[in-house]
Amino acid sequence: MDDDDFRPEISSAKSGSQEAKNYFGQLKRKMGGLRRLKRSSGSGNRLHAQGRGAAVGALLKSRASGGASARRRVMVKVRRLELPVSTRARTAAHIRYIARDGAARNGGPPEYYLSDDDHADIKAFAQRCERDPGHFAITVSPEDGDQLSDLRPFVRKLMAEVEQDLGTRLDWIAVDHFDTGRPHSHILLRGADEMDRPLLIAQNYITHGIRDRACEQIVAELGPALDKDRLVAMRREVSLEMPIALDRKLFDDLSAAGQVCAIQDDPFEQSLRTRRLRALELMGLARSQGALIWRLEEDFMGQLEGLQNRRVRLERMRHIMIDRGQLRGTSEFHVLDLDQLPPEGLAGALVKNPERGTAKAQLEIMLDSIDGRVYSIDLSEASGLPEMQAGMVIRISSDPEARVGEPGTDDSPSDRGVIKPAIAILSRAPLDRLPDYDGPTWLDELKADTGLPPIRDAGFGRELRAAQRQRAQWLMEQGLGDESSDMSRLLPVLRQREFFRLTGQVSDELGLENRDTAYGSAFKSGTLLRSIDLPRGRFALFEHGHQFRLVPWEPAFEKYVRPDHSGVEFEDDAPEWQRGRGREGPTIS
Repeated sequence: MDDDDFRPEISSAKSGSQEAKNYFGQLKRKMGGLRRLKRSSGSGNRLHAQGRGAAVGALLKSRASGGASARRRVMVKVRRLELPVSTRARTAAHIRYIARDGAARNGGPPEYYLSDDDHADIKAFAQRCERDPGHFAITVSPEDGDQLSDLRPFVRKLMAEVEQDLGTRLDWIAVDHFDTGRPHSHILLRGADEMDRPLLIAQNYITHGIRDRACEQIVAELGPALDKDRLVAMRREVSLEMPIALDRKLFDDLSAAGQVCAIQDDPFEQSLRTRRLRALELMGLARSQGALIWRLEEDFMGQLEGLQNRRVRLERMRHIMIDRGQLRGTSEFHVLDLDQLPPEGLAGALVKNPERGTAKAQLEIMLDSIDGRVYSIDLSEASGLPEMQAGMVIRISSDPEARVGEPGTDDSPSDRGVIKPAIAILSRAPLDRLPDYDGPTWLDELKADTGLPPIRDAGFGRELRAAQRQRAQWLMEQGLGDESSDMSRLLPVLRQREFFRLTGQVSDELGLENRDTAYGSAFKSGTLLRSIDLPRGRFALFEHGHQFRLVPWEPAFEKYVRPDHSGVEFEDDAPEWQRGRGREGPTIS
């Protein structure tokens, strides 16, 4: 097997794609147009027009095969991320994303670092990226990374080599992960050179240059790879549920009928291909046609990436629950797409805040369900999601027929065919705050909730049962009833207790009078001060003169809470914004 065929997984803009057009259009606007650069004289401008590192990339590609027998393999993934102008918040979000679930070698949280500093200032880096048209997200994973005590020297030497190849100083931030069994580094590279001009990197350098430099560095650190080590590594990887270098060869050898033959001149190569094809058959991605011939699934490479992603998500869930001090069996962790939810849906507590690091990154929620299992649910294709935070108790379900953008709707064309999940927030407060809460809670309504999925005496389901018992005890101590009490009569009493307690707190804080004896069902006029979250819902706090009012929160209020406006006036139901920033909040009259 030619060791040079180890292929990095690169997700860059394809020629002619809309992504590529957007990216280069952004750069043209930043530089005033590529045409002007081509007419300009000077090597610097020509270098930008064709991309930095083109010559070095070609040289490294041509000489790589000569030392293949001694090379150590490194997987490199480069993503070119396009961002709009003024992107400090987006960049900071991506920085948080690349280290959200990782762990350092000692098990603690990973720490960001720079070329010359072990403690990176994330906010300062995000500020430097503020006017960049985009950045490069680079993942570097040496196959023998477990033999390095620290990845930082390796990454710093690699990026120093890249700087020399590209002929400019680079501004980057990195973080190392050791929690997947394959130590790797995430590097975020600014899309600007040392003169703050857009950084154009030649495609051949992205494809070959960084990987070849990384291979050189790992050989310098650990010495040349021994033939025995290489053979052991190749035999080990043929059973992996992830794309490997051999899969690219199989793909290239596919016939028009989607068949591939394992027979090769080299006996060792034939043995590897046979073992890999049999492994793909066990995964359901290949079918034996007899005589060492297999038919591969049309998108077997994409399905392998899906299997790898599933394995990573399962491992990540397991580590998160261990960090929370909860040990669960392997069979209790499940990865689901939105259309794989059970008919009755799922209910449980959000383990962590939903995050989307970049436009392409997966948006997923991790749910500790009342059925005792833990789910990672992919919501990347979902639309119209409510605001959710860790600790909330939610119910999520989906109807395969209910999709955003069906004929006869006003949804945009880009949303057509996207599943719109039904997400109900059952409790805005975590479960441990509900048993002794002086007001209505989700626990008080459980008996009447006939649509709730079954509760299992395990995991979060067991915690829920314990909370129900504690709630019943608290109600008895307060003289409000017990488990057999009629909740339809008890809930109004709890709601009234909550109302008087809350309005008393607001009155003491603001020095205003309460104008109601219960939560208002509508509003006529006033200044919207803020929202107030209670376990069973969100309320809007309005001020009118020397009085205040609590009104159930409506989605329409969101657009009135804007930092660049002081209020809104209604005239014939048509709001008009008053420019300026006020001390209090949006005024509605």
